[in-house]
Amino acid sequence: MKAQEFFPTQRKIEKTRIQYEKQSWKYINNENFEIYYFGKNENLAKNTLQILEKDFSRMTQLLGYTPYQKVKVFVYPSQDDLFQSNSGISFSNSLEIKINNLERFKIEIAFKNDLKQFKNELLTSLASVYVNDMLYSGSVKDVLQNSLFLNVSDWFIKGICSYAALGETSEMNQFMFSAIQNNKIRKLTVAKGKEADMLGQSIWNYIVKMYGASSVSNILNLTRIIKNEQSSVASTLKKPFGKFLQDWFKYYYNQNSFVTQNVVNPERFKTIAHVDLANSKNISELQLSPDGKYAVFSIQNQSKFDCYLVTNGSNKKQLFFSQNLNDPMSLESLVGPKFAWGAGNTLYVLNAAEGKTFLNTYAPLVSSKGNLKLTNKRELKDLNVLSIEASASQPKLLMKVLRNGQVELGIFDLRRNRFNAIASEASNKTIGHWEKEGKNILFVGSTIIDTTSISTKNESQFGLYFYDVEEGKSNLVYKLKADVKDFYWKSDSTIHFFVNNRLGKSLLVANLNNQQLKEKMLNVGNWDAFQWGVSESLVRKTDLLEQQIVWVPNEELLKGNEVNFISDISDMPEVIIGSENSDLDSTTNSLILKRNLEKKARLERNMSQKAKNSTGGKQGAQIYENSLVLNPLKGTFVSDPIRGLGYSLQANMNDLMENHLIRGGIYLSSNLKNTNWWGEYNYLENRMDWSIRYDRKVLNQENDYTSSQKIRFNRVELKALYPFDLRNKLVVSSTYAENRAIDQINFRTPDNVMGYAGLKTEYQLENVNQIDENLEEGQRAWASVEFQKATRTTGGYAKFLLDFRKYIKIKDFLFFNSRISLSHIQAVGGFSTTPQTIMGGMDNWLFQTHVGRTTANPLGTEGLANRDVFMSDFAGPLRGFGINKLSGNSHFLVNLELHLPVKQLIGNGQERSQFINNLQLVGFTDIGAAWTGNSPFSRNNGFNTNEYGGKTNPFKASVTDFRNPFLIGLGVGARTKILGYYVKVDYAYGFEDLSVLPAMTYLSFGRDF
Repeated sequence: MKAQEFFPTQRKIEKTRIQYEKQSWKYINNENFEIYYFGKNENLAKNTLQILEKDFSRMTQLLGYTPYQKVKVFVYPSQDDLFQSNSGISFSNSLEIKINNLERFKIEIAFKNDLKQFKNELLTSLASVYVNDMLYSGSVKDVLQNSLFLNVSDWFIKGICSYAALGETSEMNQFMFSAIQNNKIRKLTVAKGKEADMLGQSIWNYIVKMYGASSVSNILNLTRIIKNEQSSVASTLKKPFGKFLQDWFKYYYNQNSFVTQNVVNPERFKTIAHVDLANSKNISELQLSPDGKYAVFSIQNQSKFDCYLVTNGSNKKQLFFSQNLNDPMSLESLVGPKFAWGAGNTLYVLNAAEGKTFLNTYAPLVSSKGNLKLTNKRELKDLNVLSIEASASQPKLLMKVLRNGQVELGIFDLRRNRFNAIASEASNKTIGHWEKEGKNILFVGSTIIDTTSISTKNESQFGLYFYDVEEGKSNLVYKLKADVKDFYWKSDSTIHFFVNNRLGKSLLVANLNNQQLKEKMLNVGNWDAFQWGVSESLVRKTDLLEQQIVWVPNEELLKGNEVNFISDISDMPEVIIGSENSDLDSTTNSLILKRNLEKKARLERNMSQKAKNSTGGKQGAQIYENSLVLNPLKGTFVSDPIRGLGYSLQANMNDLMENHLIRGGIYLSSNLKNTNWWGEYNYLENRMDWSIRYDRKVLNQENDYTSSQKIRFNRVELKALYPFDLRNKLVVSSTYAENRAIDQINFRTPDNVMGYAGLKTEYQLENVNQIDENLEEGQRAWASVEFQKATRTTGGYAKFLLDFRKYIKIKDFLFFNSRISLSHIQAVGGFSTTPQTIMGGMDNWLFQTHVGRTTANPLGTEGLANRDVFMSDFAGPLRGFGINKLSGNSHFLVNLELHLPVKQLIGNGQERSQFINNLQLVGFTDIGAAWTGNSPFSRNNGFNTNEYGGKTNPFKASVTDFRNPFLIGLGVGARTKILGYYVKVDYAYGFEDLSVLPAMTYLSFGRDF
């Protein structure tokens, strides 16, 4: 059933994605995975398959799990490409998309910053698929029971997914150290988001270290059976859960004491900005100007990035650039604008939008006021840029790009618009900087030549290279065994490395003369990034869920003793190979290159054989061919305002890319005589979306032996949707509808038939973030103009409609929703049977009551509905009154609601019951009016002016009674989920012309407006 016709509060904005260019998809596979890619990204697809295969055995053994179907992985070379995908477009929100992907063994991932981040996100997604299958799959009975009764806490699910994918990480350890130092370890059942992720990962890490890896699968399988994660942990480890948590805390407390006992804490911080990570905010990028006077940074708030300029010594921030990515999938990590400072404090800002990459250039900063002025904007064609750094002496940029599925470090000449690669990311991230004069380049990269693209070991064997731009040669300067995040060339003999280690971050000092590597005994474990300045450095650090940017005097970085650096990476064979142009021994280079080529050949032969075995003889990349997938049937109870309670069943089919959607459904009322049939096809492969739809509705009315009729409504609609962006859309539709009223008593009575040919134009706005079930933040709106031409008589009618909704998050436990709806229908060409808007009651109201009216009743005055009743509109909730309390050619309605989610009041995750976790308490008021003719504020109008007499009566009088034209409803209610249905209960009083009507109770299905 098409909900928006009779249920305006349930109406959803048309979903769309913008395709800037058409993609041809291919895939490679083996017995465990299918990797889908498009364009020249076969290398990226092969790398993805190797990453997954490398960790497949380790992950499945840890989980004690054997998958029975392949995981489908859709790889996108950039975030912008992922946003163009139609995947999940048939679902109402990002949460439903994620659940569907998990159930279908489907992963969608975009390459963002570097190979390490890509790998971490990929493995975490794979672990999520496997864990979800372990806990929630099985027979139909098991699936139903687990969906209703298995409601585990966030720390349990998020934690095991992170640990299975990443194991023990420095970020996790540093979070625990900060939590212990600040004595801010929250109760597990209350933790959510990143906090739940870190706490859960640390718990699973502790379990494996203390009780062995076999405990993981035992706990997961027992949780599936007894539906309680705390009891599962206690039973498996044979220890009360409270005592287990005490031991877990002591373990990390002792580690924290060991780390901090000999280090010096930097002090004298000057905070520039800080955000709360729990509120979906993040400081995503920062850059310090060459002279150390200015800093730029961006703050991410969900999918919006605001970029600021700040002057050293001042806390005043200037907003100079903003971008909203309009993320349709609510991804956990997003990539925003990138910055680079050039000569004379020229600022470059790189951003991706509308399928293109742009480089914005701002005039050099020479004034102490620090005002930025945009001077140039150019498109960087055919470049997927990951990072940039500007030269201090020439118009060139050092860029890291993803090209043909492989990461490359190179130089972009701003004058010639040309990119030349100097190094490729074979097995690890490549980090590069211009040397101080801005003529040559220093970069850190893998010291292992691995032509297979993804190395199976030696993932932290790095070398520092010097690249001579004029000669085009690179030489190995220094090698180290560490996971380098960044480095700084302090002098010709000294380099500072900023590295990850098992317990956090470290600052290393390398002496090029004697090849010694020292570690500063400085507590920088919670630093995410830092940049050296002339006298003060810029640091981004994270304490628990608070992220800050601070100025740090350089003297603070010189504190503490220096000790010999001991790598916490296991011993690896010291095979050091320079570039092709390095000065290392060419014979050794050739031997190792030959060995790696043989290794690559073996891997490719194995992959080809696996593909051959799993695809019936097909080898290599294969062209994707459309194949339809039948989605599970969706059924729900529907209380039609005209035909009463019934059941609606919907079937959906689509291809894997969801470029083609086929939908169909049926509604059957309780008397089995009133039905709906509908079907539609959507073509979504290009920017403009097309759809065609057919509806058939039947209303059968039998009042007595003297009056009985059947109304048949048939309509065909052709619709085109053009998105200006993901928020703003224009919809144009053409329809033909026919209404036929049949007298079922006197068959000689000719059918009452009317056809309408219509054209409708509608503007749609949606800027809404889904926070939780029935809780949103943002705004959405519809504004439409429609004309319907009667085909069997002259004239027709025109209709205008406006519906605006605003959702405000006041606190975590308090939300305010408002809605304004108004419409007007105007007869054209003397047409007399225009449809009306009906007000009163609620959408999908189970035990509905109708108000019987003797005049101007669109539902009929003698128990039989009007012929065009299916073209009437229902305005939405006007609680305190029955359906059809008011009607007219015009209407005005305001709905105001306050929502209090109970789980935020008692603590998130405290209850296992879906009933409690989804329970919301609501206070509301509805104010509305409907009329025909003059405005209800005029002295004589169709609302309060009635004609008496006339016809056979020789006397005729017009009586005006100056009533309040507005009806007001006031009350309270509750919402929750029961057996998978979202149920609302409302108790309201109606106020009519200063009179208080008896209270009414409403039981209804569906979410609020």
